[in-house]
Amino acid sequence: MNRGNAILNRLFSNSIHAIRQLAGSASEAKAMYRFLQNDYVSELDIISNMKANCVANKSVLCIDMTEIDLSAHENRLKKIRL
Repeated sequence: MNRGNAILNRLFSNSIHAIRQLAGSASEAKAMYRFLQNDYVSELDIISNMKANCVANKSVLCIDMTEIDLSAHENRLKKIRL
């Protein structure tokens, strides 16, 4: 999970969350994508590894900054009365 740890460390230390921007080069981005798409690496493996890296009695704050912008579709969307 060394590659996984490296990816997580970069995600947590940067405000960038796009792999292409996070990676230092095209080959590094390709390696990250290959790791995340590897059949032997599951979501549970990644979560278990993150749990193992958390120190006891420490708080972990997770903030979701998802934003949906439909302004480009302003004239295509119809208002619905509820």
